[in-house]
Amino acid sequence: MDIDKLRNAKQQSNLTYDEIAMRSGISKRTIAGFFSGDPKYSNPSITTLNAIEKALGLNQPSLEWTEADQAQGIGRYPTYLSSDEKEWLELRSEILRIHGEQYFNTLIATLKALTK
Repeated sequence: MDIDKLRNAKQQSNLTYDEIAMRSGISKRTIAGFFSGDPKYSNPSITTLNAIEKALGLNQPSLEWTEADQAQGIGRYPTYLSSDEKEWLELRSEILRIHGEQYFNTLIATLKALTK
């Protein structure tokens, strides 16, 4: 469900952030951030979205994930990656393909030493 539908449902329900937090078990800060459009809260987990939907009285059928979705996350809940994270994973895969695990481990150790 998209954010606009959830905002409409919130408005129609007349529930406060406190009430949604209490009903959903999600912190008020997360609820407020999500509904206000704070970028920090722009990619909530499926569990969070389901809890908000339930708190707002929206009955959604259980979600079915493809194997590709499941491969991105843990269990039934996919993980949404930023473009930087996707780029890093692609780079890591390419490094491993070309140079193997030893080169990658050396690179990681060097990066850790540089960031201390």
